Amino acid sequence: APPAAALVEILACVVYSDADKTKRHDCTAKARELCRGAAGACELPIGLVLTAGRDLDGDRKTWEKVRVDFRCGQTRRVHGPHDQNDHATALLECRGF
Repeated sequence: APPAAALVEILACVVYSDADKTKRHDCTAKARELCRGAAGACELPIGLVLTAGRDLDGDRKTWEKVRVDFRCGQTRRVHGPHDQNDHATALLECRGF
């Protein structure tokens, strides 16, 4: 049998404004909730769900950035930064270890 896939462990998640570095939101708890128990991979929605529906800088024309640090067993990985987008997900994968 193939080895069990490593659990996706969220170490940190942050949403931040490219235009205004003071506008940051720690989305670690929300990302952990959305990926809880995910083995092998977690398809993390990277839209406004991470900021409780709030557009950080209040400007609809700009997208904030999303960066996720996660771990698969002993291997640390960084996903992003990506544009925060209600129609996108970040695929956090632990396969192939």
